[in-house]
Amino acid sequence: MKKISVLCFCMATILIFCSCASASLPDISGWNNGEVRKTELKTVSGNRGIWLERDYRTAEGTFFHAVWMEGSGEKGWDISKKTASSDDSVRLNEISSKIFEISGNSALLEKHPITGLSLTVKITKKGTLTLESTTADEDEIIKAAEAIIKSPEF
Repeated sequence: MKKISVLCFCMATILIFCSCASASLPDISGWNNGEVRKTELKTVSGNRGIWLERDYRTAEGTFFHAVWMEGSGEKGWDISKKTASSDDSVRLNEISSKIFEISGNSALLEKHPITGLSLTVKITKKGTLTLESTTADEDEIIKAAEAIIKSPEF
């Protein structure tokens, strides 16, 4: 009986640990990887997930601010093609956006003349990655997102 109780306790502990495991903003080789800042999304009704932030600078000097959100607080958000015109872009006074895929995930790229680029990638049901940069071009921000998504630590 003791063996069964110990085995059940061990299995429950493993299940709890696995269900709490989350993605992280990984170290990218060759980049300046800033400190990861974590905020738990707690409400009166309970924990709604996590919000991670990290600043990166590529070897070429391009700066990115990364945000990872996961949990029930963001799970209902989705990138909808209904918000885009037939050519997948919307233009308004130099502000533009387009919807496409990165590594098989829906992505929304927004470009603003003052705040720069913002790239949001919905990673299946796991969570949402956002990269922001005032200095990157479209190719650089897309490659940065791919580097984070394809990292074994992510």
